[in-house]
Amino acid sequence: MEGPRPARTAPCNPAVNPQRSESIICASCHAPHGSLGEWQASDWARKGYECQTCHMPLVDAPAVTGGPPVRRRSHRMRSQRDPDVLRGAVSLETRLLRDGQLEVLAANVGAAHNVPGEISNREMFLLTRVTNREGLLVAEHRESFKTPDRKQRASIPSTQLRPGETRRFAYALGAPHGKVEVFLGYKLLLFVPDDRSILVWEKSLEF
Repeated sequence: MEGPRPARTAPCNPAVNPQRSESIICASCHAPHGSLGEWQASDWARKGYECQTCHMPLVDAPAVTGGPPVRRRSHRMRSQRDPDVLRGAVSLETRLLRDGQLEVLAANVGAAHNVPGEISNREMFLLTRVTNREGLLVAEHRESFKTPDRKQRASIPSTQLRPGETRRFAYALGAPHGKVEVFLGYKLLLFVPDDRSILVWEKSLEF
């Protein structure tokens, strides 16, 4: 057993290994998929952020059963299953342009790797619906963000959002007056219907 700190009162008495607090400990599983290289090339790595900084944030809690609270890493493993994690990773902005178009900006502002992550059966999507004053649907647009399977990456481009990247979309409104609804959703499995995905952001505008 290993850990980042000594725990002499624990029955397992783990050996101290400082790398347990460094991204290198994640490499054996995640480097082949590209996530480690994405982190290494990001501004987050240059600022000193490790994988554990976000996925295992510091908490005040006992390190062993019955022990006193200490400053240690959380073992909850924060991930894309947590809507708060997703909202911290990706931003969504909308605005009406003077030429009768809608501008939508989706940006990777908080993840040190591509979003969605390395697993190819996940998807983040941007859905925009425009209805007229009578409530009738006049336009609908859907953008997909995902990574291809590892074996297909040489021939199929990724549509993931890279760390720090902002993706811009502009759509014609299709009506002089009405309402725009914009949804940013995240699917843990591709076959899940859009309306049963994790809702990350929802925006609404009237024009």
